[in-house]
Amino acid sequence: MQRSVVALLLAAATAPLASSNVIGIDFGTEFMKVALVQPGSPLEIVTNTVSKRKSETVVAFVRGERLFASDAYGSLSRKPEQSYARLTEYLGRSETHPSIETLRTKSYFPTTTRFNESRGALAIAAPKSTTEDYGGGWDEWQPEELVAMVLTYAKDITRAYGGNVVRDCVITVPMSATQIEREALLAAAELADLRVLSLIEANTAAALQFGLDRKFDEPRKVLFYNAGSESIQASVVEYSTFVEGTKVKNKTIGQFEVLGKGWARGAGGFHVDLALAETIADAFNEQWKKKKKGKAGDVRTLARPMAKIRASAKKTKEVLSANEKIPVNIPSLHDDIDFHMMVTRKDLEAAAADVLAKAMQPVQDALAKANATVDDLHGVEIIGGGVRVPKIQEMLRDFFAAGRTNKSDPLELGLHLNGDEAPALGAAFHGANVSTSFRVRKVGMLDYAQHALGVRMTNDLYAESVREGGGLMGFFKGGTKKKDDGDESPEDWHKRATLFKAGARLGAKPRTIAFHHDADIVCELAYDDVDKLPPGTPKTVALYNISGIAAFAADMAKQNTTGQLPRPKVQLSFTLDASGIASLSKAEVSVVEEYEVDAPPPKAEPKAEDNATAENATEANATDDAEAAEAAKDDDKPAEAAKDD
Repeated sequence: MQRSVVALLLAAATAPLASSNVIGIDFGTEFMKVALVQPGSPLEIVTNTVSKRKSETVVAFVRGERLFASDAYGSLSRKPEQSYARLTEYLGRSETHPSIETLRTKSYFPTTTRFNESRGALAIAAPKSTTEDYGGGWDEWQPEELVAMVLTYAKDITRAYGGNVVRDCVITVPMSATQIEREALLAAAELADLRVLSLIEANTAAALQFGLDRKFDEPRKVLFYNAGSESIQASVVEYSTFVEGTKVKNKTIGQFEVLGKGWARGAGGFHVDLALAETIADAFNEQWKKKKKGKAGDVRTLARPMAKIRASAKKTKEVLSANEKIPVNIPSLHDDIDFHMMVTRKDLEAAAADVLAKAMQPVQDALAKANATVDDLHGVEIIGGGVRVPKIQEMLRDFFAAGRTNKSDPLELGLHLNGDEAPALGAAFHGANVSTSFRVRKVGMLDYAQHALGVRMTNDLYAESVREGGGLMGFFKGGTKKKDDGDESPEDWHKRATLFKAGARLGAKPRTIAFHHDADIVCELAYDDVDKLPPGTPKTVALYNISGIAAFAADMAKQNTTGQLPRPKVQLSFTLDASGIASLSKAEVSVVEEYEVDAPPPKAEPKAEDNATAENATEANATDDAEAAEAAKDDDKPAEAAKDD
């Protein structure tokens, strides 16, 4: 991302006043939940146009009509080429990102992606869908546009439910979301005319909701396990209290701090569905092969039948959460074949063995980062649709039982939260807390960034090569040119610094770096711990062209008649906001001139006779003042005095 900043005139953006209502949007890969908070009313979940409490994050275009939620989800099987699902997988990512490759090759979605040269980003290509006849033309959607459509739908159902237009919101993101992905979501919200008060991680929002109605006299650690559609996330959270106010009047306030996080992409419920879909596809291919006497193809190459198989696999998984076996029936799946097979829970677990093997890693990572053990935990809360898979609950119980020293005090899997709605409700309450329109009970919240961020700077003359090369890392690996004598030339100037270490608190005070320089520079914000980033994440977060330094230095040189002025001092301030986004917030350049002046000679110590003379002088002055006061009484007519003058 390229940005231009003038060093002397960098203006900070100011948010307009918040509206009266706030919504919390839990924008998941598969479903979206919306919670509404209004003055004088409790938190409540918004129902959509068909009275459901959650809406599928799908957009479809059929016969010139745009469909959302269940209507759009139904079109995935009938018209998969005109339906767009799993939209968050495209946000802020490139064509080579592993998630895009998975959607294309293993999820069997017919969605085609391309590189948009004007934006320098991923675009989604789609056949024209205003009529049944595609006409050989193509439409192109940006991922932010499709997400904005779903967010607009969230606004529309909120207005229908609550009767008011709502603009202020808080949106959840997965803990694995990178800065570029978060910025892409903010861009989509802006397109939807939403004012995002903050982004909040889904587990953190659920932890906030958990702590609202509970008092903790002593610090307590709780692990939140969230099995969503795309990934599994785990967080270790410590609850405590602090006292605010004076000795005469004080108030105890609850707070929580996120101590450790762990996540595993590709371990969510959707990937369990895909594993079962592969089993169903193999079984159908066998039936197809028998009917065609060995001349059949592979159903995986056909978009519509595979969409039906995915939908059937999802429904089968849900039924097997409560039953040991279920028949799978898909009439007219393909080539006039009615598909039938029996699937047991053990079949599902065997098919999804590779996916389920990742289920405990997030727990281990969260505990390790929190420097805690199973014995340190006071509770476990499970949320997300994926926890309904019996095997996952079994694995969790076995893990916590094995790690517990006191076997007579086992950790139970807590179901105190609504696993589907807790993140949305927590996000809405957080919105009320940061909004100026509400007075709600204070709850302290501390979250942190998972990855270290640093800054790298070089002279502006390298800007073009930086843009073409995609970063400044080459300048810090011996790539700069040297003079014959081995010294760096002015053109080879570069600096680097770590701004925010891994574990840095979100919303903390800005970090400022200062150095002497007299040329315009290119500044790159980049991740320092590249090997720990999610696969496919670019190291560069943002690029800034910082201008005005050279012009200022030249102007100062003209005024420098004595030759004593030092080189200009550049100060750059960076912030890491509550949404987990780092940015250059202020750039300044200055010159401090130092010069010597002759100090006045010290006064001589007065002698004894001088002191006596000074006392006499004081008495004389006092007499003169008294006489002047008497004269003023006699001459108390200014007009007359003016005439005498």
